[in-house]
Amino acid sequence: MALTFDIGDADRPKGHAIVYFQSPTTSEVIATYVLILPIPMDIGKYLPPLLAAQLGGMAGEAMGEGMGSFAAPPMPEAVESVGFLRDLASLRGDDLVSGGSVVLGDPAAAMQTVRSELAAYGEGLADKPQLVALNKLDLADAELGKAFADELLAAGADKVFNISGATGEGMEELLDGVLSYLPDRTSTETQAEEVEDEADEPDWSPI
Repeated sequence: MALTFDIGDADRPKGHAIVYFQSPTTSEVIATYVLILPIPMDIGKYLPPLLAAQLGGMAGEAMGEGMGSFAAPPMPEAVESVGFLRDLASLRGDDLVSGGSVVLGDPAAAMQTVRSELAAYGEGLADKPQLVALNKLDLADAELGKAFADELLAAGADKVFNISGATGEGMEELLDGVLSYLPDRTSTETQAEEVEDEADEPDWSPI
C-alpha cells in the first residue's frame, strides 16, 4: 500500500496522522486516526485482573505486548469528505495521509480482490472452498443481505452466510457450513488411533 502525505512530510512524520481511503467509483471516504507511541506499551499490564487471569500468557500476544502504535477506530469509518479531513488535520496539526483507493460497498469486488491475493500467493489457496460471511446484517434489511449474497454467489463464492456478531444470528449456520468442509478426522487423530490400535494388539507368539 503506497502512502501519500497530503499534509506533512513522509521523511519527518509527526507520529499522529489521519489516514484515509477513497472509493475509486464513488465519492465515499473512510478514515482512521493513527498514533505512534514514543514509548512502547505493554497493554497487558493494564487489563482488568479477571480478564488478565483468563487470558494468561496470551494477554501480551493478543493485546499487543510492546505495542508501539495503534489506530482508532481499528477499522476506518465513513467520513464527510477529504476536504473535511484536510481542515481537521490543519486545525489539529496532524499529518494527513492518503492510503489510496479501496472498493467500498461492493462485496463482490472485495471478494475478487481477496481471491487475486490468494492466487498470487499460490500453494493452491485460491482453489479451496470459499465461504463468505456478511456481518452486521442486524443493521440492514433482509433484502439488502440477499442482494449481496446473490452477487457473491454469482462471483464465485461457494456459500454465503448472513450473520450478526452482535446478536449471534446466523452463527450456528456459519459454523455448520465450515464443519461440512472439514474431514471427519484430522490426520493427527487418525495416526493417533492407529498407534493405539497397534498398542492393543498382543505380542506375537507361535504358540
